[in-house]
Amino acid sequence: MKKIIMLIGLLLFMVQCSTMEKKETRTEKSPILSNSEEVFYRDSMRRGLSYNGALSKEWVAFSNGLYYKNLGMENAGKPDGDKYLNMAVSFLNEAMTLNLSLDNVYHQLSECYFYLKDYDKSLEFAKKSIAIDKNNLMAYNRIFNIYNALENNQKAVEAYEEYLGNNPDSIYIQYLVAEFYYKKLNDTKKAEDAFKKVIEISKRISVEDFYRENAYYSLGYLSFKDKEFDSSIEYFKKVRDINVNNINAAYMLALLFMDRYELHESEEYAIIYLDKIPDNLVMNSIMGRIKYLTNSRDAVKYLKSVKDSKTIEGLLANGLYSEILMKDEEAEKYLRAIVKYKPDFITPHLALAKIELRKNSPKAAFNEFSTAGVLAYKSRLYEISRDCFREAVKINSSVPEIYYYLGRSYEEMDNVSLAILNYKKVNELKPSIDIILQLGYLYGKKEDTAMSFKYFDMAIEMEPGNSKPYFLKGLNFLKSSNYEHAEVNIKKAIDLNEKNENYHFYLAIVMEKQNKFDDAVKSLEKAIEYNPKSARAYNYLGYLYAEKNMLIDKSFTLIQKALEIDPRNGAYLDSLGWVYFRKGEFKLALKKLLEAEKELDSIHSPDPVVYDHLGDAFEKTGDFKSALNYWKKSLDMKKDMKIEEKIKKIRGAGDQ
Repeated sequence: MKKIIMLIGLLLFMVQCSTMEKKETRTEKSPILSNSEEVFYRDSMRRGLSYNGALSKEWVAFSNGLYYKNLGMENAGKPDGDKYLNMAVSFLNEAMTLNLSLDNVYHQLSECYFYLKDYDKSLEFAKKSIAIDKNNLMAYNRIFNIYNALENNQKAVEAYEEYLGNNPDSIYIQYLVAEFYYKKLNDTKKAEDAFKKVIEISKRISVEDFYRENAYYSLGYLSFKDKEFDSSIEYFKKVRDINVNNINAAYMLALLFMDRYELHESEEYAIIYLDKIPDNLVMNSIMGRIKYLTNSRDAVKYLKSVKDSKTIEGLLANGLYSEILMKDEEAEKYLRAIVKYKPDFITPHLALAKIELRKNSPKAAFNEFSTAGVLAYKSRLYEISRDCFREAVKINSSVPEIYYYLGRSYEEMDNVSLAILNYKKVNELKPSIDIILQLGYLYGKKEDTAMSFKYFDMAIEMEPGNSKPYFLKGLNFLKSSNYEHAEVNIKKAIDLNEKNENYHFYLAIVMEKQNKFDDAVKSLEKAIEYNPKSARAYNYLGYLYAEKNMLIDKSFTLIQKALEIDPRNGAYLDSLGWVYFRKGEFKLALKKLLEAEKELDSIHSPDPVVYDHLGDAFEKTGDFKSALNYWKKSLDMKKDMKIEEKIKKIRGAGDQ
């Protein structure tokens, strides 16, 4: 009868374990346990039942152990709890002497000792279990929990890392390790590496989107904390690519874009967030600031919903809201407080400028418009910057700095004519060789060569020992393919300022254009001598060697140096791909060239040379269709007889 009761107890325990395991899998809060116990049960049933149905001694000892362990766990904290656990230990020790599935017996003993708070014994038996079965996740999980209970976080995470050494594709454990480094150990670098491994695993095996989504989110937040905002934005965008309903990523993107004053992008994500959580103060504040900066009537709606909040957002909203309603005295009180706390915010200065105008305080209004304009310019809000300086000029037209910033704003907006007009006004009020040079440069940009040279010559007359006018004249000649005059002027600039890396770099371009290879190499070596961190000089010199198919090892070293300084530069990745091509490593060349294409596409700067190189690499790997596609893309950007010949050759071969 007792054997029947024990068997029923064991079956109930198995059902409970199964239920718990399903629950943990569903909630994704605990590791999925291995099926080693089930193997034990099958093995015991196969070997433990005699022909007449009697239970074997091994089976009885182990099942008794599990039965009392279960009772001990059910009565945890009660007087009988430890008694049952000790009884379980006794039975499991008996089972251990019978040498049946020892990894499972050791594991169950480890469990019992853990609940008895004998962590040394628990650790001992967990390690014995692992010595038999290195894939026994339950034993690793027990070691993790032991060290967790002992508050030894480093040892705890090392247990899971040991498991990953044997099971590197266990994405759940990898994710737990990443979270542990992030939240428990505060080790940002190891957390980042672990989250990146989660993503790498997800690219190799089919897993739930949960892992990639949350790994990218954590990487985004870690980058945000490290002030690596470009990376942070890219990670949060990937979160949204995986799960468009992740509004937390939308929230972070709205914040990041607002911090950079990229108003359109910030507004896009703020609206997404507010669609789900319309009362969020921070997002309403962002929308209020955006609408205020763009003179939209909707500013009132957003600011009104925030103004009663006892936060910095509420204070700012109150000031802007009151200014719109022309409650100037109340508005000024809030805005002055904000300026002390956040002097780099544009909106309070803009609002104060409007208030000072209404108060008939032109000097104060001028100062606020000027401050708002400079802040807007630095934030690349060139239209807002222009408008602020226009208002400042209306108040006081005798300040050259205002015209200077107007010129800069127009220049950034590609309105060269109005930029020139304002720079001329600067020069009238406060003559400067730098402004004269800027005017020469802008006339060159307009392809008005005569006016460009007029200003450069004017600068030379003012300061004969200044190298800049000669260099800029050289660039104008280079642009118009007058390489001889370009060489003369840039060399004159070098005579006046020998140690300027920029001059040597552009002289190298001029020399290459004239097929003076050795002179180009010497110029680049000089550029590197005067600036050992000049990535572009290392890359250019390495690429020259690769193009000539000479000194390939030196070429490789030079380009690697360039990439050490600027790892994601598309042009440098193209150079590296081309070196691999020259070495005959076509698959590796293709990989690097595709990376180059991706990097250049990300900054909207496609390059016909990269497309040509990709065509060559695809041809060498036997993918003629892709080769033709890339050569056509190169031709669409820039006509080239050599590429046309490549296309004809492949098409001719296909016709034969």
